[in-house]
Amino acid sequence: MATQRFLVVRVAGQEYALPASRIRAMTQAMGLALTPVSDLEPLRYVVQIDGAGISVIVPNAALGLPERPISCRTCLLLIDERPEALLVDSVSRFEDVRPEDMRPPSRVRLGNKWRTVLDPDRLPAIAA
Repeated sequence: MATQRFLVVRVAGQEYALPASRIRAMTQAMGLALTPVSDLEPLRYVVQIDGAGISVIVPNAALGLPERPISCRTCLLLIDERPEALLVDSVSRFEDVRPEDMRPPSRVRLGNKWRTVLDPDRLPAIAA
């Protein structure tokens, strides 16, 4: 089994890993016209990108973490094959993880620390 690439992000000061293969693009969130929607946690905003309406998932509440204001480091990660994006406090780096450093479905070792893997398909269900 080969290594798998993960994108390391921060949410409320904590590191998480996302399968890099699930991210089709990323952009800085500051300056985007994020339109708030109510009562749909964790779907919090809608944004128009390239003429398409994209639902924006804010994972903080679903992860039991406080939400932080949007800053110049806040990023919007567009999820592959879905009209959704994930709002994270910052993007740190890409990491190639060896099979022995994975505990499917939700843990990977980055350096000497284990991190939770965020599955874009499961995030809306976490808060349900």
